[in-house]
Amino acid sequence: MVSKVDTRTCGLDKWTNHVPICDRLSCDPPPADGGVTVIGLPDNDNPILPDHLLKFSCEGPGKYLNGSSVLKCGQDGQWDHPFPTCENITRHEEECRQNCAENCKVPGPSEGLQLTTHEPGDQLRTGEKLTFTCRRRGDYLRGKAEVECLAGGQWSDPFPTCGAPSGCRTPPHIADADTRGTVKSQYRHGERVEYSCQNYFTMEGEAYKTCHNGEWTGQMRCLKPCIVDRELMNRYNIAFRYGHFDKLYSVHNDFIMFTCTEGHRHTSTVSM
Repeated sequence: MVSKVDTRTCGLDKWTNHVPICDRLSCDPPPADGGVTVIGLPDNDNPILPDHLLKFSCEGPGKYLNGSSVLKCGQDGQWDHPFPTCENITRHEEECRQNCAENCKVPGPSEGLQLTTHEPGDQLRTGEKLTFTCRRRGDYLRGKAEVECLAGGQWSDPFPTCGAPSGCRTPPHIADADTRGTVKSQYRHGERVEYSCQNYFTMEGEAYKTCHNGEWTGQMRCLKPCIVDRELMNRYNIAFRYGHFDKLYSVHNDFIMFTCTEGHRHTSTVSM
């Protein structure tokens, strides 16, 4: 709304006030001082409309830009970042600009997040790593606990945040196993899911997986049974030692006793 008055009242034979005028929101122009060079201002002092970009830089040597070098006008008529300023470069900062161009700068403290290696403001070289943990007991890291400084002064991953533990989605599939009970689409931190192996398969490890801060933990697998080949038994004149013991599947670590059929004797071994 551009007009100062946004209401009209029906009076004697006429309306009060003028018809209000509506126009798109615009962003305030940047201040014209501080030695900041601005590129991209509209001509003839026209309004700065949403999605318009401005680029900032500093004039002359001995200065550096403190803040974002590119600002975007938002749909609400507000800039996405504060206007930058030009500051004097100290001797230490000048040395760092010359020697630390490829380094990664350690960020300042973040709420709930704690650095276990290095201090805020340190410069890390390519290949060095930064490790994080949470300050408050009961909080969990969301993201990677370790990030690496890459070439060009970039970090390998976004910095993590701290907060309440995350839940998990549907538990993973385990070969030759089934989950017990109803499978849900979402699980709370600390919830467990029980697995059972299919018939004749043997569980190795614990039968549970636990939701731990967004990830399922717990190692298990189902060991396949041994299968007795009836065709080979007949071909090589082999029979079960005990007639009532007539099974084709044997679970892991089980054993079966064989004997030769009548009129034959043991001469060698054969793989089943």
